[in-house]
Formats: sequence, structure tokens, C-alpha cells
Amino acid sequence: NPSTAPDVTFTITPAPVTITASTPTAITYGTPIPEITYTTDPVLTATDWVTAPTCAVYTSSDTSFSTPLTGTIDTGTYVTHCSAEVSANYAATYTDGSLTITPADTTTVITCPAAITYTGSPLTPCTSDVTGPGLTTTGTITYTNNTNAGTATATAQWAGDSNHNPSTATQSTFTITPADTTTVLICPFTVTYTGSPLTPCTSDVTGPGLTTTTATINYTNNTDVGTATATAAWAGDS
Repeated sequence: NPSTAPDVTFTITPAPVTITASTPTAITYGTPIPEITYTTDPVLTATDWVTAPTCAVYTSSDTSFSTPLTGTIDTGTYVTHCSAEVSANYAATYTDGSLTITPADTTTVITCPAAITYTGSPLTPCTSDVTGPGLTTTGTITYTNNTNAGTATATAQWAGDSNHNPSTATQSTFTITPADTTTVLICPFTVTYTGSPLTPCTSDVTGPGLTTTTATINYTNNTDVGTATATAAWAGDS
């Protein structure tokens, strides 16, 4: 006679799937964090998920992946990780990726006046600005030939920091022009006739950085009784 076996049950368990977070190309400091994607092994489609995985960037110390990073983050190497997937037919394990952030380039600019007057002391009239992502600061300026009249040179550089590369400004020049001087002539009100040319006057020349200097004095009508005239002039220097 015919017969039928009793029903027997068996369990279908979820198949394993490995979810691997992407490793984007390195970015520079100040660049927005790129989208982190994932791949699966075996390859799954959208219909295999109840909730698809979400992926983000984390510090290596955030082993619980509790605080995804956003905005501008410092240079270094970070972990990319995916989680929060829900699938009726698959059980996930995770493989992390990484994201490297490198220092950003900076620009150093030096600004100098076209000319400045000699003072006798080293002149430092230039300014320097350094800019970059999240950066506004000043550079270190170095001068050469910046005391005496002539062409002075200035260079500026910035050493960089953990998030920014160093940079150097294009060399700039400025002219140091000669300073004005003052020549003073001092003569007595009267002097007695001697029969010889009389030279009773003195002259002092003053100016920035100028040591005690005298001018050349020229006389006219300075022998006989009457009115004599004296003039003083200094030819200047470099």
C-alpha cells in the first residue's frame, strides 16, 4: 500500500558576505572628505539588503566606530569602515579601508615699498602674508643690503606645520634713497683787518647716520675792510 513519510524540517542559515570599505586616493588638508563606498564578496544587489551598509571615516583609536569624522580633519591616516547593514539572507563581516590626508600647499607673499629713505640703521619696511587652507599667518623676512643707500633685497619664507607645506615668496627689492642733510654756517659778527685773507667761519653738516662732518667754506671779499661773504656746501655721499 502507498505510504507517506512524516515532514522533516531543516534550517537555512544566512550566507556569509564580506563588506569592504573603499580606500580613496589621498587628499590634501582642507579638502572635503570623499564619499566612502563599499564592495561585497560575493557581489550583492540592492534587493539583497533590507538596509544597505553605511560607510564613514574614523580615527584609528575609535575601535567601536562610534564617532564618524566630518568637516576638515588633520593630516594623517584614518580608517574607513562600513556598518549598519540589514540582510535577511546574508551575515556580514567587515574589511576596513583607509584614507590618507597629506599637508596642503601654502603661498607666501612679500610686499615692499618701492623706495625708503636712508636712516643710518637697517631698514625693515616689508611685510609678508602666508595663506593656505584654514591658514592666515605671516612669514619670516630676511634682508640683505638694507642699511646704506642703494638696492636692498628681501625674501620671505614660512616653515610649514603639521597640516601645511612650507613656502617661499618671490624675492623682492626696494630702493634706499639718500637722506637729506642740513649744512649750518657760523661766522662772527665782526673780525679785525690783518692784511691777509680772513677765514673765521665754521660749518657743521648733520643728517641721519652722519658722523660729525664739516662743509667746504668759500669766501669772497675777505681781506680788506668791508663786508665779506662766506658760503658753505657739502657734496653729499652715497
